[in-house]
Amino acid sequence: MDAKKFFYMESQEGGCNLPQKSYAEVASAFNYKLLSAIAANDGGEKDNIFVSPCRLQALLVLLSNWAGGSVRNQIRQAICCDDIDCRELNRMFADERFLIPNVNKKDLEEYLVPTIDLSTMMLYQKELAVNKRTIADTKDFFDVHYRSVDFSVPSLSAELSIEVEKASHGMIANLQIDVNEAVRALLLDVFYFKACWVNYFDEEQTQRSSFYHNDGVSEVDMMSVTDVMRYHENDVLQSVCLDYWAYMLTKRYSMWIHLPKKGHGIDEVLSLLADEDVYSKYEDAEVHLNLPRFEIEKRTNLTEVLRQMGMDELFSATDGIPNLIPGVSFADVIQQGKIKVDEYGAESAVTTYCAFATSCCPDEEPEPVEMNVNRNFVFEIVETSSGSRLFSGVVNKL
Repeated sequence: MDAKKFFYMESQEGGCNLPQKSYAEVASAFNYKLLSAIAANDGGEKDNIFVSPCRLQALLVLLSNWAGGSVRNQIRQAICCDDIDCRELNRMFADERFLIPNVNKKDLEEYLVPTIDLSTMMLYQKELAVNKRTIADTKDFFDVHYRSVDFSVPSLSAELSIEVEKASHGMIANLQIDVNEAVRALLLDVFYFKACWVNYFDEEQTQRSSFYHNDGVSEVDMMSVTDVMRYHENDVLQSVCLDYWAYMLTKRYSMWIHLPKKGHGIDEVLSLLADEDVYSKYEDAEVHLNLPRFEIEKRTNLTEVLRQMGMDELFSATDGIPNLIPGVSFADVIQQGKIKVDEYGAESAVTTYCAFATSCCPDEEPEPVEMNVNRNFVFEIVETSSGSRLFSGVVNKL
């Protein structure tokens, strides 16, 4: 069944009359569901986590257009979108959501707007036929570049690594991928972000300090700033919002740092964040913030995580994407990325690949709130006007 027929049938069955969740709701729900699943799969607070929830969720929406009925339903349920009409879902996750329109070059050069790049390609074995009707049905939402290749050519892995390095502005310099004759198709997505803090950290205030983790203590470069920030705390966590320059009317970008209070763990924080809209509770406060300068490189095989999130049939189906390429099955879903956070801002990139095989200020001046991020914490880079989680992760060790 092609995508347009599916859209028509769903609307006739009353899908369009379903109560619609907002993008912010489904993005938030999927983000914390994903982080919790990865943390559980990794065995707790041991390894760092770094992913791009927004790109994984968007690519799964794209894949749901290509998949068969039961697999499609599993995908949409697992990504917290099962009650959203398919056409609306495509609009909700269209590429334009993640890009910045009409960027002024001068603003870019002066770091007044973030740099955001997005590149998506679908490679398929040259003798396979792709359904051009399905491509046409999704092209208004997803700018995917389709290309026939020969996966048996030994140099293809190196060529793809060079393409990803260029698309990620050098952040992902060694794509850990092995393509061979067993691969029949490969969906490859690269997402890049770079932005500067509105309020910089003073490099002269950065000092060596201790960072506590499950395996002991390590010495890190601890940045420090005292300023008015949006801040919230409760019995479980302290949370602060660090804004990036975004000299535009339509989009706002921030990094949220969620620090468990002593005696509480990352799992409690993720559970609370899933149930509580922390962003709406932020209030201006003077905060003395200590935040480690950090750099994380991470490759995460999400196959087992997605199974645990309810997408088992996605990987067991022998005909995974019949609406696009019949007769191929999902093999792996992997994200590989890097993030650097320093006194001036953040730079990050994630590539996602899916392989297919055969088969307000107060009147009085209070003392600054102390927030010393010297132990494991959760971070999110968020486009706050929509709630899109561009990148998120957990820092357990440095």
